[in-house]
Amino acid sequence: MLVTITLIRMKLKLVLLKSIKKSTEMKKGIVRYLKHIVSTLLILAVIAVLFGLYHGASLHYGDHPLMYNIGNEGPYVFYKNG
Repeated sequence: MLVTITLIRMKLKLVLLKSIKKSTEMKKGIVRYLKHIVSTLLILAVIAVLFGLYHGASLHYGDHPLMYNIGNEGPYVFYKNG
């Protein structure tokens, strides 16, 4: 009786160790997958920004230089006071 209980305990330990090993392998795979996705998106974003700058886009969002051109009637920007 004692031998069977010991064998059952050993089998349970082996099953638990295998499941822990599988879960760590799965976590490593998920992390690797997420790294690939993030690095791909970052590379594509850099390429998109460089492509846009090459074709004349500006990185000045909401701060257009013509806004300050008062003498020659440029685009108007109105700020709400208060």
